[in-house]
Amino acid sequence: MGSAPVSVPEPARCRTRRDGSNGELGGALQSGSRSASVRLRTGSAGWGRDPGGGEAVRFGGGFAGGCSPMRPAAALAAVGLAAAMLTGGCGTTGAARQGASPRPPSTGGVLDQRLAEAMAGLIYRHDRAVVDPAWRPRQTGETAARRLVALGDEAIRDGRRLAALRAFTDAVVADPGLAEGYRGLGRSLILVRRWQEAAAALLTGVEAEPSAVELRAAAAGALESLGRLDDAIEQWSLVAAADPEHGEAQARLAACHFLRGEPELARQHLERARALGAPLPGTLEQLADIGEVARARVEDGRLQDGGPTIGPPVRVDAAGGTADGSETTIAAADPATDEIVAAWNDWRDGGQVRVGVAVSTDGGGTWDDFLLRPPPAGQCDMEGDPMTGYDHRTGILWAGGVAYTAVPSGVWVARKQAGSTAFEPSVMTYPVNEFVDKPWLGTGPRPEAPDSTRLYVAYYPYLQSSDDLGDTWSAPTVLDGGFGHLPRVGPGGELYVAYWNLGPGINLQRSFDGGATVSAPIRIATRVDTDVNGYSYPGAFRVWPFTYIAVDRASGTVYAVWHDVTGSSGGNANVDLLFARSTDLGGTWTPPVVINGDGDPPGDQFFPWIEVDQWGRLHMVFLDTRNVAQNDASGTAFIDAYYSTSSDGGDTWTEYRLTAEPYACAHYFIGDYCGLTVAGDRVYPVYVATHNSDTDVYAHAIVNPPAGVFADGFESGDMSAWSATVP
Repeated sequence: MGSAPVSVPEPARCRTRRDGSNGELGGALQSGSRSASVRLRTGSAGWGRDPGGGEAVRFGGGFAGGCSPMRPAAALAAVGLAAAMLTGGCGTTGAARQGASPRPPSTGGVLDQRLAEAMAGLIYRHDRAVVDPAWRPRQTGETAARRLVALGDEAIRDGRRLAALRAFTDAVVADPGLAEGYRGLGRSLILVRRWQEAAAALLTGVEAEPSAVELRAAAAGALESLGRLDDAIEQWSLVAAADPEHGEAQARLAACHFLRGEPELARQHLERARALGAPLPGTLEQLADIGEVARARVEDGRLQDGGPTIGPPVRVDAAGGTADGSETTIAAADPATDEIVAAWNDWRDGGQVRVGVAVSTDGGGTWDDFLLRPPPAGQCDMEGDPMTGYDHRTGILWAGGVAYTAVPSGVWVARKQAGSTAFEPSVMTYPVNEFVDKPWLGTGPRPEAPDSTRLYVAYYPYLQSSDDLGDTWSAPTVLDGGFGHLPRVGPGGELYVAYWNLGPGINLQRSFDGGATVSAPIRIATRVDTDVNGYSYPGAFRVWPFTYIAVDRASGTVYAVWHDVTGSSGGNANVDLLFARSTDLGGTWTPPVVINGDGDPPGDQFFPWIEVDQWGRLHMVFLDTRNVAQNDASGTAFIDAYYSTSSDGGDTWTEYRLTAEPYACAHYFIGDYCGLTVAGDRVYPVYVATHNSDTDVYAHAIVNPPAGVFADGFESGDMSAWSATVP
């Protein structure tokens, strides 16, 4: 499976600490910082980690600092990066992480001002949130604080995370001794992905009320996401001691001890969690029960006869020159299999973030790429988070993104008719004065209307639909808080939205009324590793723990794939692709199964995207580090792209390496995801690679052999449609 790994000398670099600070820069860590914790794997030497200290970041006066405590000069430098902490698509925590990835310019103060206004009044320092002495509180006292907490809770229910953050900040300022204010503050900070400040707020709340078990559990979860396993174990242990029936604490202690290389402790906590009925990481259950993680049979396509015809990599964003690209997505449809639309984050316009789009009308042989913009009123300094959609009924394709810094901001969508090479004017789906994030499109029939097309867009915090192919959009339905909401539609119009719940949950919401209402969250699986900083991989790139789903248009089977840590080798985490399926409309899911091959030592597999063709065959693209032996602490990663396919519902897979040799990458943005689309017998994967030193976008054209046929020569993808006896 892949070529034999080769050792590559470690390039000279600055070693990056696990909190993102550069430990070799003088003055980066001040007195009073917590001692470094160590993250170990089974049989591993582990990782060093120092959560950092540094001078405080004050929110107020028109600027916001980065995620980690930093000196004032560094905080000022982070003004143009604040949006990165809020969006899945457009930023980074700062220059401490190694790599030459583009950094977004100043956003004109819009996003920075909104965030600063929401957080003003508190200082976050040394795991504490304290009232800024220069801040004039708007309200004071316990009564006012409780009223503000109620307003914050209402804002979270409505998906207004900035309003929630402002309300909870005011609540803590009004009464620094009220634990409920810190609970809400921590939750709202996580919703904008400020885990460092969230941990500080929650730990401060625990100090105010040490008996608040759920507050302490939230603090433990935030510490776990930051990779601070020692501190997380300490807090989870205190939760378990205070509440012996707290199953989540036992489950997370099992995960933390597993990640630290303490299997016996992990097993003990796992058994306690199981007895309490807590959601468990399925991979840990398998390790405890049978001693290994279940694996599908994976074959190397190079060793087989027949199989798909895989075209060479073709650069999709050539008109962008040396400008970087990231966050790839692609769409094609059955009626016109040679028409393809790809999209990505693009920096060619003077370093401003745009949505780059390319159209191919010859099956991916050539591409015409350009920038696609929101409506004039929505055009701004930061337009990103691309998405594409397809309609197999009409052949229409869509592309769009987020107008982050527009006033109002929001999601926008543009339509390309079948046979056209141009897009029609874009449309804003729902202008808001809130942060929206990471939209994705999905299409399918309306319930009980098989010959119709309903277009869905899902993003934090909303779900919307269009019955006129994107001209007008419904009022939003509020989704569960999380990130990376991906909508997919079943053959009967049933709607599924998969997402990461910003913790250990790989979740799903579903709708049987066309998105008017959505179900309570359904747990697809539970993650072992909730780290948000990419410590389990070589290189300096960001890896969000997204979940990707696909639905069989004939059978209605729903498939899910994600990545997670399953073990370790030589002191390095082993990250694999995990797979589950549901045959009861997403209600229950099979235990997770690893579906990738690997090297020796094992590499990491990540950024998967999965789709199902009309014959029920599964197709997947992902990135992989198996072909070069490398350490997780390395600032440079050597990466390949792979294509994998299954014709038996995911029980067996055949892999094909797409890249001729690994490419060296020290960039921050090489995802946050790949893309893949199917149209007839064609499959088109798209991904980012650094063959030219910058991050460019590449696609392949893959033609699969015909699906299986019956003895009389007739072809069908639905065995139930045929009688048991062939005349």
